[in-house]
Amino acid sequence: MPLAAPDIQQDGRRSARPLVVVTSVLLLAGLITDVQGGGMFAPLLGTIMSERNISSADVGWIINAGIVGAVVSIGLTASLGDRFGHRRVLLILSGLAIVGSLLAAVSTSFGILLLGRFLSGVAVALPFGWGMVRARATAPQVQTIALVMSVTTALFAQGSIILGSLFLEIGLPWESVLWLLFGLYVALFVLTALSPETPREAHNRDPIDFTGAIGLGVWVTAILVGISEGPTRGWTSPFILGAFLLGAVVLVAWIIQQRLVPAPVVSFENMDVRQTLIGLSAINFLAIVVTTVGVALPTILQTPSVSGFGYGMSPFESTLPLLGVLTGAALSSLLVRRLLPRFGPRIVLVGAATAAVIAPLGLAFFHAAYWQFFVWTFAQGITMVTVWTVGFALVSAAARRDNTAVVFGLQGISMFLTIAIVSAVTYNFATPGPDGWVTESTWQSLLVGVACIALFFAVLWFLVAPRQLIDRHAVPGGEPAVERDINGAAVSLGEHSATNRMKTTP
Repeated sequence: MPLAAPDIQQDGRRSARPLVVVTSVLLLAGLITDVQGGGMFAPLLGTIMSERNISSADVGWIINAGIVGAVVSIGLTASLGDRFGHRRVLLILSGLAIVGSLLAAVSTSFGILLLGRFLSGVAVALPFGWGMVRARATAPQVQTIALVMSVTTALFAQGSIILGSLFLEIGLPWESVLWLLFGLYVALFVLTALSPETPREAHNRDPIDFTGAIGLGVWVTAILVGISEGPTRGWTSPFILGAFLLGAVVLVAWIIQQRLVPAPVVSFENMDVRQTLIGLSAINFLAIVVTTVGVALPTILQTPSVSGFGYGMSPFESTLPLLGVLTGAALSSLLVRRLLPRFGPRIVLVGAATAAVIAPLGLAFFHAAYWQFFVWTFAQGITMVTVWTVGFALVSAAARRDNTAVVFGLQGISMFLTIAIVSAVTYNFATPGPDGWVTESTWQSLLVGVACIALFFAVLWFLVAPRQLIDRHAVPGGEPAVERDINGAAVSLGEHSATNRMKTTP
């Protein structure tokens, strides 16, 4: 039967309050993801190496330990959230993250630091935030929240790098980032405690596939370890080959297992698969562009001026051009809100991917003046928010209300793997020469490659991206007999019998 939404249809003022609270949980989860994913740590890695007397390979695991914790956690905890309630599971995970971040902040040994980072990474909150929102938001509200989420993520993804370099500039200890994470997780716990639980009607009634959830964590972790350690241990070392072999074997077994079980971890039943896959591709496209440019820009600015193209700047000065991203993101938020309803996801994605060649090509060939870096990051900010918004909108509109956490968990896993692969390729390709810096031609080749990838995605989305965005599972709202897609076209409830209905198969 249709999912009831009495608080939305009977009392708009009463319904707004819980939606605002759960949206706040989602936005805070996004901020934590930006910090947890390494943005603030990046400028501080050299300081950590010297103070803890560890190698560059080891210091990378301060970031990777949190990512591995998230990857191990997502498959199982996202399923538990969809099954028993997102608030209930997120409270447990955020409590665990508080312990982990505190443990990391006060640690005196490298092992304890990694353990704390792993435990805090287990509390990957973004899928649960989306699950709590999806259970209460109408289709227009979901699209608005997707826009707000993309702007927030874009702003803090770059802002966290600037903030980390500012900590270094003013002499704050690098552990300040760990204490900041501790405070953010405390705030997440409190905000989650104040949130209402996901309605029972939006709970998934399928049995939890524990074998599939564990298998997912194993093969993703094995591949992630291989990618992360490959550049330092050597791609042909027994450890790396063993990690990739384990990941491949478990992946094949996991795919077979998922096809045989009646209720797999990743189920696309009664979903728009094309919207889901295109949405996932948009997020991963961003991971490629943002990761590469995020490494190239500060490194070029920190390269000594005797190189002929560098500026010899401090870490803080080299991150200031990222302020251009913030300005571009603010402008893009105004544009995409008007463009997406009018033209649909296909045209907007193709336009954004085509425009995404500007930042890498400009950074590659036009960097004779410091102000030019602000221009290229401004252009990147516009494309970032545009693609992020469409990606979030597509994935959230395709997900059922009873599997939202799992779907966004899948998005997180794919994004983590993409970032790991791109980071490994970038650092492996951009190796310093005998003078101690990466040559200008190397950066140009790498950035031209990113521009070519952007054009590839533009062609791909032109061929397969959906023209319209239709949400078949949103909470009912507006006209009682008619639902509308994001283009304003009326969609008969009879035409989509699954619209606003939960999966009833036990």
